[in-house]
Amino acid sequence: MTSLSARPLALACAFLGFAACALAQSPLERAEALLDQGEFLAAERLIESLALAKKPDPVAVWELSRVRTGQHQTEEGIRLAEKAIKLDSKQARFHAQLGAAIMEHMTEVSRIDQSSWGNRMRKAFEKALDLDPRNLVALLGLSRYYWSTPPASGGDLGKAQQFAERARQVDPLKGELELGAVAARRNDLPAALKHFEAATELGPTNVDAQISCGHILMRLGRLTDARERYENALRLSPRSDLARVSLEALDAAVKAAEAKPAR
Repeated sequence: MTSLSARPLALACAFLGFAACALAQSPLERAEALLDQGEFLAAERLIESLALAKKPDPVAVWELSRVRTGQHQTEEGIRLAEKAIKLDSKQARFHAQLGAAIMEHMTEVSRIDQSSWGNRMRKAFEKALDLDPRNLVALLGLSRYYWSTPPASGGDLGKAQQFAERARQVDPLKGELELGAVAARRNDLPAALKHFEAATELGPTNVDAQISCGHILMRLGRLTDARERYENALRLSPRSDLARVSLEALDAAVKAAEAKPAR
């Protein structure tokens, strides 16, 4: 049995072990972990000088592109991704980041310009998959490209389904979310709900999965169930604007239904 006096020493040793692990990580590794958590400013502090040096580190440039894209500075995000590719064209994640930066930029340009940007985005994701067939960013990006693009401009729900299924093999939760999005685009609401519910089981604390379930339940007219999902999302993330707005839309729909005169 561990004595009471030994416990503080054991805790101190454990803390030092964790600290040593953190110190063993390079600034680039720490920045990547921060980026995955959405901590853009903290990541920027670690890698900006490495990315902007006379001889920049290609990974730092890629990470700074992720930072700028996350900060909605999309033109700079694109420029940095292109720079990273020039420094090392064999990195699938660099090409995937170019596609991701362009995807974000497309929300800021006119509909006329979206077609040419869309083609650039698709080619960047395709190049990423040529280098790494399991690159999740590229798989999800191509799925979204094919389900969001009109058929006359190259959209294809069959291809979107294929890329979403490949994404599910890499990341089951994100794959289920993407398959749900494809099914919703087909207007197959029962299938979409099945995928989104599977995502909530894989990630009970995933806010996107809860909100997506709520959206489909609302479209199916199951307003009480939709409210439960939106409220779950708000409990998980009290600052979620999407969960709050979704609840407000649900309340408006309920009031409109109650105000409609009975026939």
